[in-house]
Amino acid sequence: PLQKSGLGRWENWLSQGLPIDGIIKDLPKEEQEFYKGRESLSIAVMPIFVDFQWWGFILFDECRYERIWTATELEAFHVAANIFGAAETRARTEQKLMNRQRTLALLHEIVEVSLKASDIKMMAQTIVERLGEIVNSNGCFLTVWDDANKRPTPIAAYGPQKDIYASMQLIPGERTFTELVLEAGHTLVIEDAAKDANISQQSAQTQSILVLPLIAEEKKLGAVILTFNKTHQFSADEISICEQASALVALALEKFQAVEEAKRRANTSDFYESQYRSCRTT
Repeated sequence: PLQKSGLGRWENWLSQGLPIDGIIKDLPKEEQEFYKGRESLSIAVMPIFVDFQWWGFILFDECRYERIWTATELEAFHVAANIFGAAETRARTEQKLMNRQRTLALLHEIVEVSLKASDIKMMAQTIVERLGEIVNSNGCFLTVWDDANKRPTPIAAYGPQKDIYASMQLIPGERTFTELVLEAGHTLVIEDAAKDANISQQSAQTQSILVLPLIAEEKKLGAVILTFNKTHQFSADEISICEQASALVALALEKFQAVEEAKRRANTSDFYESQYRSCRTT
């Protein structure tokens, strides 16, 4: 924006921590053009840094007369800019701590519910609701991969499709997010779904999507899908939270599947044993 407005010098100087001050008529021609029609006669611009990165600037102007700023005034403006930068840095630090606490609480809840839940759907529903709330997504979905038929099974959803997701039918021949992410083997970040050739027009009604594979011990188990109705830029913290949660979900799914397989084998063994006893009795 600064370059397009004829203020390219500002970007170069301010990003290096250099202030800009002076009378408007003494500024470079392109900057004078920017201020044409405005009432400012003198300006002082101070850079604001947050976490040692240039974040913005604070501008002071004089509209009554062509003012030459004193060293004391410029120092005061510099202090004000530093105060803004320090406040933003502190706010970000506090937000990171809050996010960390929320992440730990979520991970603890996933472990707890996976240990206590006797039903995979109940566990999945709790997980998608908590994860969707934490990242403030419009939807969160969990699927289980049917490796025999090479297709996902919808299990649980958070958001408007909560009550119908498990009964939704897949469109024959359409590639699913679950299939795509399990093939990739890593998180898929889709910030503009409309421009992604792998996404169907129906899916692209959602603007931004985060797809996380559920893989444990190299076994493909399913996926967690987070959707946003508006364009969303995923932060590194958001992706990290979701990946940590998904890793635990994958372990929980593996546990449930192992238990189900053990029960199936036990039932099969009991059946054959009863048949054997019946034959001996006969």
